[in-house]
Amino acid sequence: MLEVLTKNEQDVMNLLVQGRDFKNITEFLAIDFNQYKIIKKSLFKKLNIKKVVEILPLFIKHNMVDMLY
Repeated sequence: MLEVLTKNEQDVMNLLVQGRDFKNITEFLAIDFNQYKIIKKSLFKKLNIKKVVEILPLFIKHNMVDMLY
């Protein structure tokens, strides 16, 4: 699954799984809100999900929990 994600998508995914909000994510990654929205939209499309809460089960299913920073 991670092979298809860009570095930015992986970073946003990790931060979302950690429970961070968009303001914290944009500050942490030094991106603006529009960039965040574009990255998140692309991430959700690639993962075929509609809500943030759907990411954690994917992490667990694909044994990626140890990848959180």
